[in-house]
Amino acid sequence: MNLIVRKAILDDCEKVYLLRNQPDIREICLNDEKINYESHQKWFAKVLIDKNRLLAVGELGGTFIGVIRLDYYDNEALISIFIDAKQSGQGYGSIMLQQAEVLAMQKWKKLKKLRAEILEDNINSISFFEKKGFQKRALVYYKHLTRCEK
Repeated sequence: MNLIVRKAILDDCEKVYLLRNQPDIREICLNDEKINYESHQKWFAKVLIDKNRLLAVGELGGTFIGVIRLDYYDNEALISIFIDAKQSGQGYGSIMLQQAEVLAMQKWKKLKKLRAEILEDNINSISFFEKKGFQKRALVYYKHLTRCEK
């Protein structure tokens, strides 16, 4: 059986939601908050019709493996890959990345590069993307602001 990567459809909404809210996935996300289902459904429906986004799922024999999201702007795409914890460590991320690159180049003819934003303590993702030819270009610093309520 071969792993296939295909564009997401509305029926994939719940699978993607459940994956995104897994604790091990949330801890590696830039936004680590739990997402409620109603918000996710609205987001999902918009993503499916957005010409500057590509949402794809990986399946192996009908089993959901993971999801890839690409956000296109200015001839580059920001990429996110999430693999279900039960399926990780089997090389599926590499196959999904390879197939998603093909889908992205078909969708956006002017696409020149992919970008991945990774938390600095997410060693697995850093290693994965470096092995796939991604190069570190910048450090980004954030400061959380606290508002004083009157």
